[in-house]
Amino acid sequence: FGDLYYMHSIRTGLGPIRKDTNAMWDLAPHDFSIFHHIVGRMPTKVSASGGSYLQKGIEDVVSISMEFPGKVMAYAHVSWLDAHKTRKLTIVGRKQMIVLDDTNSIEPVKIFNQGISHGEPSTYGEFLLQARSGDAYIPRVEPVEPLRNQCMDFLESIETIKRVPDGHSLAKGARAG
Repeated sequence: FGDLYYMHSIRTGLGPIRKDTNAMWDLAPHDFSIFHHIVGRMPTKVSASGGSYLQKGIEDVVSISMEFPGKVMAYAHVSWLDAHKTRKLTIVGRKQMIVLDDTNSIEPVKIFNQGISHGEPSTYGEFLLQARSGDAYIPRVEPVEPLRNQCMDFLESIETIKRVPDGHSLAKGARAG
């Protein structure tokens, strides 16, 4: 994959319109969690801009920009006011790019062996050849229900509680403090 350059996500659709929170707090936590998981660190800078069109003071459309350590950028666009339901994440690295499309049940993941070749071109023709195009790979992804998997993992953790040396119980996967 190479060095991680940036990520961007789009999470849009027509509704549901909420009165208790805005589109960012409703939709973007999923993307923040994914970004944090991929980078492994918290962002050092976050900014957001949104628009309230249906209800005063409740943003229906929000764009978020984040900077992570290592010059990694991340962007999220969320909206309750879009004609298309979109759930897409793009991850761009030095050697490859990955596109996750949660609305595509046939090909939800695509890996592109594309990037920019490094080096100093001496002619304009060499400059044009710096963009490296390669094959695309579409791995087989079994359809799953994420909430069901999360519940099953929780139940398994409860069922497999084990004892640790200090006498306290410790669920599988948890760390002793």
